[in-house]
Amino acid sequence: MKRTGEIILSSVGAFLNLLGVLGFGLFTTFSQTDFFMYSVLEGYGTPEEVFIVNIIAGFGWFWAILSLLAMVAGIVAIFFYKGNKRPKAASIMLLITSVILVFGTFGMAFLAFLCYLIAGIMGLVRKPPQTDEEEPEGTEENAVPASEA
Repeated sequence: MKRTGEIILSSVGAFLNLLGVLGFGLFTTFSQTDFFMYSVLEGYGTPEEVFIVNIIAGFGWFWAILSLLAMVAGIVAIFFYKGNKRPKAASIMLLITSVILVFGTFGMAFLAFLCYLIAGIMGLVRKPPQTDEEEPEGTEENAVPASEA
């Protein structure tokens, strides 16, 4: 069975997590420079803005590492979906990763969460198509002809 939808959603989620790793990592790195401290925090920022920037800078590496782990989980899920190797394991892994991601980043990775959540649900719900050899009872061989009923 083809798992194109799950693979595409997992790829989009992994790409969004890559953007999160780059964004959180760059922001955290540059927030420690003198230029950033002077121009943003002291020169233009209100106390509320300074407070928010300090919180984001403090959690930045945690969020970057969390996004990196979610990206790796998405790539592993793609390999599990390829060739229909282990779709249930990939789906469960994506569902767990999506919940950890949305709560760990306080909702900032909502789009990646949504992609992983939808891919995980699709992977669990989708049933393989039945072949002619696996016909359920009462179809052709076990059916009672209309003339005998």
